[in-house]
Amino acid sequence: MRRIIAGWVMACLFAGNALASDVVTACGHDDYPPWNWRSGDKIVGVCAEITSTVFARLGLEVSLDYAGPWSRCQKYVESGRIDVNICAFVNDTRKGYSTFAGRPMGINEISIFVRKGEEFAFTTLRDLSGKRAIMLDGVSIGQGNDVFLEANTMLYRMENRLQAFRFLEAGRADFFVTGKQIGLLQRDLHHFEDRITVLPRPVVQGPLYISVSKKSPFSGYLDQIDDILAEPGYMQMVENLLGKYKQVYLDENRTP
Repeated sequence: MRRIIAGWVMACLFAGNALASDVVTACGHDDYPPWNWRSGDKIVGVCAEITSTVFARLGLEVSLDYAGPWSRCQKYVESGRIDVNICAFVNDTRKGYSTFAGRPMGINEISIFVRKGEEFAFTTLRDLSGKRAIMLDGVSIGQGNDVFLEANTMLYRMENRLQAFRFLEAGRADFFVTGKQIGLLQRDLHHFEDRITVLPRPVVQGPLYISVSKKSPFSGYLDQIDDILAEPGYMQMVENLLGKYKQVYLDENRTP
């Protein structure tokens, strides 16, 4: 297995050494570590590295200059101003303006954060009915889940996780739905670990996909992208990158 993974990485690095004449513009969530986040004037993280590496295998350079918050990234992909969304859940809105790779580039676990001492049993979405919920602006957790929460909870949309954790801690909502890994990272960085916890059962373990704007000239590469994502050792590489970028994010943001 180690030889397979090493071969996959070496092939990526070899292809990436050639300077591509074509540049693929790409964007991603600006605040979703370890998958992707804004660092200076770039988007970095697991999705960013994988997307850059995959397109390098195809002889293409990827530009990951920060283009704005997550909602703007999606609008730019819709308009064709940006070619690629480096990783996202599939929903009908996004399928309307972009084409998704057939294979996921990673799996993201979406979980429920609550105040300690106010945990509740959660097995199905029906257990959330009538409660006050928080999600972030522009975030989807899957079409059916989005529709259910909008129809059956009092749903608040927040700009960032710090705002959401403060809102939750103040008792103004019953739960906050977000990625488990990023939720735990930012909960601890903002020192809410003694007051906020995560329920054991996830809402969804959702696949993340690379997608290309329907107005982009690069949509014809998706079959080749799928072939690369299907190679032996790929999923182990994702796990290795998750560990790497968790530490990178903590190093960047930890306060003394």
